[in-house]
Order: sequence, then C-alpha cells, then structure tokens
Amino acid sequence: MREVFGRKNKLLYLSLPLAPDNFKDMIEFELEGYEFIELNKLLKITSLVGTGGEANTFIVNGNVLVNGAVETQKRKKLREGDVVQFQGQEVKITKAY
Repeated sequence: MREVFGRKNKLLYLSLPLAPDNFKDMIEFELEGYEFIELNKLLKITSLVGTGGEANTFIVNGNVLVNGAVETQKRKKLREGDVVQFQGQEVKITKAY
C-alpha cells in the first residue's frame, strides 16, 4: 500500500508493509523533493504516534533510536539511509530518483 502526502506541490511517499503480523516491520519512507524530514514529523506521518506532542515526548525520553543510537533531538534531520527504530517498528529513509 502506498500513501501520498502533499505539501506545497511536493509529495512525500510512504510505503507501508502489506503484512503487519511481523513483530518488527520495515517501513520505507521515501523523500521526494525534500532533502530531509524531521524526526518528530516522521513519527507522525508514519502514524507511529497520534500527535506531535506524543512524538516529542517519546523522543526526549529516549524511546527512539536513529541508526542504532538513542536520539533525543525532536527535530533531528533524517536523510537518505537513516533508519529509525521505535516500538518494534523500523523506518528506513529512502530518496526518490
């Protein structure tokens, strides 16, 4: 399944896994027209959290890993190749070509 999020004539594509019964699903988040996405926005767009405030709380409490290390910067810029781990989910940042 592929969802499209538009913003100022630029699109972000999100590829969701088809079989959500795995404990650790890999989600690919495709940057199209953007160089990066901020960590708190990624958690919201991928529906891993319900609100931005919830995302910020999880991040500052050290519940989110970026490339295997705890990340506490709410607006950490994620670029192609970065991998975010949160509550049994992995999100890999990819770039559209």
